[in-house]
Amino acid sequence: MSGLDCSYIEVPIRASSISSLDIRIPDQGSHQLSGTFNGISQYNNENSNENSTLFGEFYQTLYGNRLFNTVSYRVLPSRKEIVLSPVLLNNNLDIKYHPIRLMLHDAVKRNCVTILESTNKQDTLIVDLITEAGYLVSMSISLNWFVESEFETSKQQIQHLSEWYTSSRPFAFDLRGAFFMKSLDSKTNIVSLTDGSLFLTVRDAANQDLKIIPMASVSYLDKFKERFFGKGQSIIPDHLKVGEIDVSTNSVLDAVVIANLHCVVTISINKNLQIWSLDTGKLLMKQSFSQYLPGESSSLLFSEYPPKQLIKSLGTDKISIVGPATVRKLYIFKINPDYTLDGLKEIALPFSGSKWLYHSYEIADRSGQLRLCILWCLGDNYLLQHGKIADGIADEWSESLTICATQSLLQQDFEAQVSNASTIEKLNNVGLLALFNGVPYDAYTIKRALTIFSRYFKVDDSTTSLKEAVLKTVNMNGKLEESKVQWMRFKNVCEDIAKSDGSLVSLLLDQSLDEDDSFVYLMKVRGVSIIKKNSLLGSLSTGSASVSESMRNVLQVEDTSYSVALSLAKLLKQYENEFGSPGLLEIYGKLDIADDVNIPKLMESIFGEVVSKCITKQAIQQLLGNLNSIPDALNVMQFLLRLITFNPLDYEPAKNVSWSDCGRFLLASEGRINAGFAKRMAFQLMLVLVTVDICDPAIELFESSFKLYKHTKFVLSSFSLSLDDTEKLVTEKPTDPSNAIPFNYIAKRYGKGALIRNGSVNLLMANIFKEILQEEFTLYVVSSLLSLDANAATLEYFASFIDVDSPVGKVLKGFVLLKLCSPTLHQYFVDAADAITEYSDKVTEKEQYSIKPIESKASLLLVDSKPSYFYNLGLILQSNGSDNEALRFVLDALETKNKLQDASDDSDIVSKIFELALKLNNFQMAYDAILKMDRSIREHPIKQFVYKLFQQNELPAVLKYQFTEDFDIVDDLIYTLGETSAAGGDLQSALKYYRTSYALRLKEGDYRAAAESLYRFNCIASDKLKRKEYSDVKLLVDNYLIIFNLLHTMKTDDRWLIKRPVGIRTETVGSRNDISLVSNDQNKKASQLMTFDALENEFEQFSSDYGDGRQIVV
Repeated sequence: MSGLDCSYIEVPIRASSISSLDIRIPDQGSHQLSGTFNGISQYNNENSNENSTLFGEFYQTLYGNRLFNTVSYRVLPSRKEIVLSPVLLNNNLDIKYHPIRLMLHDAVKRNCVTILESTNKQDTLIVDLITEAGYLVSMSISLNWFVESEFETSKQQIQHLSEWYTSSRPFAFDLRGAFFMKSLDSKTNIVSLTDGSLFLTVRDAANQDLKIIPMASVSYLDKFKERFFGKGQSIIPDHLKVGEIDVSTNSVLDAVVIANLHCVVTISINKNLQIWSLDTGKLLMKQSFSQYLPGESSSLLFSEYPPKQLIKSLGTDKISIVGPATVRKLYIFKINPDYTLDGLKEIALPFSGSKWLYHSYEIADRSGQLRLCILWCLGDNYLLQHGKIADGIADEWSESLTICATQSLLQQDFEAQVSNASTIEKLNNVGLLALFNGVPYDAYTIKRALTIFSRYFKVDDSTTSLKEAVLKTVNMNGKLEESKVQWMRFKNVCEDIAKSDGSLVSLLLDQSLDEDDSFVYLMKVRGVSIIKKNSLLGSLSTGSASVSESMRNVLQVEDTSYSVALSLAKLLKQYENEFGSPGLLEIYGKLDIADDVNIPKLMESIFGEVVSKCITKQAIQQLLGNLNSIPDALNVMQFLLRLITFNPLDYEPAKNVSWSDCGRFLLASEGRINAGFAKRMAFQLMLVLVTVDICDPAIELFESSFKLYKHTKFVLSSFSLSLDDTEKLVTEKPTDPSNAIPFNYIAKRYGKGALIRNGSVNLLMANIFKEILQEEFTLYVVSSLLSLDANAATLEYFASFIDVDSPVGKVLKGFVLLKLCSPTLHQYFVDAADAITEYSDKVTEKEQYSIKPIESKASLLLVDSKPSYFYNLGLILQSNGSDNEALRFVLDALETKNKLQDASDDSDIVSKIFELALKLNNFQMAYDAILKMDRSIREHPIKQFVYKLFQQNELPAVLKYQFTEDFDIVDDLIYTLGETSAAGGDLQSALKYYRTSYALRLKEGDYRAAAESLYRFNCIASDKLKRKEYSDVKLLVDNYLIIFNLLHTMKTDDRWLIKRPVGIRTETVGSRNDISLVSNDQNKKASQLMTFDALENEFEQFSSDYGDGRQIVV
């Protein structure tokens, strides 16, 4: 870093679309070039981000269009694939876009691709390129082809290749290599050759044959001159190596068109500055750039690869040029009508690191003030500096905080959570939340990390799940402490890979919006970043010495000085540095498991167990002295806590403007960064407060800091939760921050979205944080996880942030306990009953929205009746398969109703008790519930009760229950079951039912009916016996004896039975006939009265036929 203020910050963005429109261009000899072809497909590739970029650029349309203003092209390492991608933050039309992938037959020459806007066809881009085979290819790409929903229409258009694609060989590029090609306007490209030659390609309309306009070719003249006169003395050689190619130092490095003067300005490696006619290619002016430089200087080729941008136009007649590496200045020139140059300004670039190489720059004139962005690189490291240059005032310079710098804030939090994890399960949850949150690591990064790990550790690649592969790798030994080490190693490997993939490719200053301070886009080897204004919170957190004049004015209104706030912020950071890593980790651990119930005790614990052991008395005295030097330090501390939601002007963004995937990714990334800053500042404040004094003001401020710490930690984690295209929670791969759950909550406030602009995005983020730092957001995330059936570890982690005093929070916490199968579930809901039911009519609109994902369940508990509350809990538990717990709650409902002397109908409660008790085989409770029912509704439950007894082989148990009032129902059911079993040929079951009927009737004192039950079985069995289908004669004899004994208990005239007929089916089933019971009408007609004498005669005949117990062998 150069030591400048970090007034800007880098934020990663990414489009979430995994599909692309693939166009496979046929080779130059194919007949398809003039006909139709079918090389078009819509390709779904989840690993679309795996492709790294060899070179590429952004292009911003000049005339505006109805879809988007910025597009990027990337040439992949094979140089046979070019990916065109829309880049937009605000998606006003709410359209889903996908990239276009052009797959070529020939490789593209490096730096020989241009993209520009067609003036002849609306919403059309022209892509020109030079291939290694020497072809100059031109393609007209309709912006509609980027629209996913227009695929079929686009496919029909693309099939007619000749309408949008042309190729020709206007020049022998295969013999004289192209160094670079650059578009000057919609019909003109300039091509620089490696031998120093230069020419223009011009077309009158898109896709017409190109006309070549040669410009001065110096290479042959120079070689001829060298042969006869030798070389002059110069510190610049004649040729340089660029990659593996020899390039003449006469070769042009960059060019820019001055439309007002109809000329082209070029600059070469050897610092020749030339002006050419755009119409004829004639050289109008040539002079050495060296005359503007101090002394001898090196060439303009800074490294083995040429810089991206050296010369820029400024308005109608000005240009800017970056000086050589040894000079480090930017020069501003005015081009006169006679094509002479006037030097206007030399701008000294503040960065003086000798090893850093210039990469590229952007410049714009904003109302007389020059806005400059200049990019430096050193290996994988990069630095972007911002300058504001105006006459009469001092130059203002600042720089951007890189992704690596902001990521280090979150890294410290990760280390603390890993160190303090008490179980493997909690450790894995911490690791997965950090690695799979989509920023800065995607699936490709994690896969590469696994590959690297496999060189040193055994990696289990038998699973197809990326998540499982990571878990098996880091937990290979199954020991907590070793897994902690492995998680840190693995994350460090991912960080190194992400840094390598973050190497810079190109730069763009966004000029699509009329803003004084626009976004800057950075293209990386993999991915895109946006450079935006740093927030006030970010500026103080990074120690930036200055903020904008407008912000200083706002702070004065707030009666706050930025310099005072900065002094306190630096003091907080300085004091944190006094602690060693073990001490900080221990404090993090205490904060992570603490609640806000007893703040003084927490403060005393931190001071007594950590601070007093880590910090010397001298350091504490110095802290106190420094705090005393800060005016009104307590109020300034309170101000620092409000920074994350600081919106002094009550700014309200333009709503109902849809965010694109990139826009949502930007907000998610910025949300993480701001939450990280605020969490760190709250932590530092708590360190100071526990050290200074545990008094009422300090306790109150500590409590506010602790709440902010917890809330921001929750926000950081919540952006790791995202949904896939099917609205399911992403669990097995890195999440997509642009589809994170928080956006569903934010959408309520802003409709489709809110306008994102660099001048207001910080205020928009303050508005967003004002919403998501509320308890309702916590409730929404937890209720979303419940509705998405998240795993137990995730639910437990996020539910730990719920405010224990919130009645709605108690509902959600209870649902989480249900998901976790907690043994404390019943007591928890019993304890929470009063708080929840008393709050039912006080639920706010925000709280209603926060439980919307599980509204149907939550509304069952937010009722004003405790019996209904418990009863509904029973329903919920029953639907969840927890019948035991469900029964307990329904019993609570009945008990509560009785205690409250509630005289309302309780039939639903009693019926549910019966249902659950019967399901759990609690027959006594089920029987008791039947007795509580009105007799008019008992019949069905009684039948269910008896059926269940039979199913459980507990039929005799029916005798112990008293069914006096409902005897007829029970008797009829059991007797009918006997009849049904007998009709089906199952005499063994029939005997069981008839015997039970006998016993039940006997218990009721109806001896005749009891005897008829046994006699009915004998009649049926006797018919079977006659056909030798039944053999237990002794059983039948015993039954007769029982019948006789029962009849003997009656008076002589009452000794009779009713004998009902038994019919025999004529059809056969297998090899035997089945008994058929006759209908009731037939029964009445055919039934006969059997007196005692008739029964005795029947028995004597039976005994005569079969004896007393002789077995008939069937």
